[in-house]
Amino acid sequence: MNDAFVLRGIRKHYGDREVLCGASLRLQPGKLVLVTGANGSGKTTLFRIASGLEPPDCARVTIDGITRSWKKYRSRLYSRVVYLHQRPYLLSGSVRDNLNYVLSIAGYKKARRENRISEALDWSNLGPLADRPANTLSGGEQQRVALVRACLADPDVLLLDEPAANIDLESREQLKALLRRFKQQDMAIMMIGHDPQSFADSFDTHLEMHGGRLTRPFAKSNMDSAHSKSRKPTRRFTLVK
Repeated sequence: MNDAFVLRGIRKHYGDREVLCGASLRLQPGKLVLVTGANGSGKTTLFRIASGLEPPDCARVTIDGITRSWKKYRSRLYSRVVYLHQRPYLLSGSVRDNLNYVLSIAGYKKARRENRISEALDWSNLGPLADRPANTLSGGEQQRVALVRACLADPDVLLLDEPAANIDLESREQLKALLRRFKQQDMAIMMIGHDPQSFADSFDTHLEMHGGRLTRPFAKSNMDSAHSKSRKPTRRFTLVK
């Protein structure tokens, strides 16, 4: 992806309830956007729409400077966006089997698959776990395997739904190291989280889902002082007009 990935005017109703009311977002290659917000505010719905999994009532999508309706771009969202759930599904085989799977369905030949898996095990520090059954790993280790597997799919956009939930401090630091690597590879990343301070050195933009739109509650440089008080966002900032 050479330019921004943009969704504009996203609307979504569930019955009489409007979950997203004109939300817009812009994701840039090599940048990480952290999204926070109350439970039920529409964060996961936004991610499902952005990844092509769930249709909006309406939305416009811009990829590589070309704007079309969400429906016309749905197949491209499938192929260029990877959405990683909070509890990602892993195959019952080994860590190596899980990494091999995504490369095999992408059509890589065996020698190339083995080379890429070896490289990935090295840079992710998963080498010692390569032949362990994935379902015997800790939560943090499973999250790392899922992230590396997602990276091997070569997505332009990576959507992460609370990847730091229920993992220890060491696993969180390993997660942050992977995020830095993905940014260096020019991946556009959007991540749901509940603790902005823990990822202050990772994200480039912090947005909050509020009233069915993405808002900027406070500047990153003022985050510490803002979190020391309980207050509502002082102004609404729509990311894309």
